[in-house]
Amino acid sequence: MENIGATAKVEGGYMGFSASLSASFDKFKKSKTDNTTFSENKVEFSSGGPDMPEPIRLGLMPIYNAINTLFFRKLDRRYQCGELAKRRNNVKTILKKYPRIKNVKKPEDPETRIPITWPLGTYGLPMPKSGCPHQTFWHEGTRLHDTENSGVPRNAWSDPYDLAGIIAKNDMEQKFCMKTKDRTSEYNLPWPTGQYCIFKKGNCPEGLETGSIKWDDEDDNNHDSLTGSLPDGEYTHDTKIYFCCRTDGHATNAIVLPTDSPFVLFKSNTHQCQYVKEMKVTSEYFYWDNEDDQHPNTDIRGQAPYAKEEGLNDADIRLDYCYYVKAED
Repeated sequence: MENIGATAKVEGGYMGFSASLSASFDKFKKSKTDNTTFSENKVEFSSGGPDMPEPIRLGLMPIYNAINTLFFRKLDRRYQCGELAKRRNNVKTILKKYPRIKNVKKPEDPETRIPITWPLGTYGLPMPKSGCPHQTFWHEGTRLHDTENSGVPRNAWSDPYDLAGIIAKNDMEQKFCMKTKDRTSEYNLPWPTGQYCIFKKGNCPEGLETGSIKWDDEDDNNHDSLTGSLPDGEYTHDTKIYFCCRTDGHATNAIVLPTDSPFVLFKSNTHQCQYVKEMKVTSEYFYWDNEDDQHPNTDIRGQAPYAKEEGLNDADIRLDYCYYVKAED
């Protein structure tokens, strides 16, 4: 769900989930959305019959016309019926007493609230230092990049840098949180429109497109390694990882995702981080000093995260991250 605006808000735990989304009917009624047509209700009826002539015309009007003085005045002028005033008073009396006789209470808007869950699909997120989200369907994985060792190693990273894993001038770890189960709750919704990327695991979720980044890791005495659950990719003496990216919305239109723990997304084709409702975001990066040979294997293809090929022969990669924590009240 994107850009939920003023008629809905993120709230606390609900039905065993850590966060929820509720609708405000008061705000909805005051918004322009209140006039939106949601559906049609068609009713058919017949009038007249063999023993009752067909009326020339039927008119449908709201019930408040039945107690409107002007309405009865027009009828009286047209038909000169002395009983109209009496009938009007009878209708008013009936309408006034009927709710009390039937013990009718003023209706109240029902609570409209659903839990906020991680969207449908199988995919992965970069792991923050706090670890994966708390739900049991997340699985951890690690890819160690043996980056350039010759000369003066030039790996670099932002300050702050809130992603998990070892980082050094000549090595770095990417750590992953992988969701390998498509549906985890009856309340799962599709990923919303926006500007962001996630790791690919199986088919990209609906609305997201595929891209990839290839890192040209160290050639000499390479000690790349891997453990656990990983994104789709090719893990040899180099590293190629596939991504799923969305570019059909605006980063400044806040989307709704779980708020119970920190998480990380990638930027897509923009320098901006996707806004997330009730979350504060920090833009961070890591710069890989890849192999320095004359024929680098570094490559960025398709709908990949916002990244730059830099350094000697454009062999190095700078990749931007968006780190989210719950905003303070």
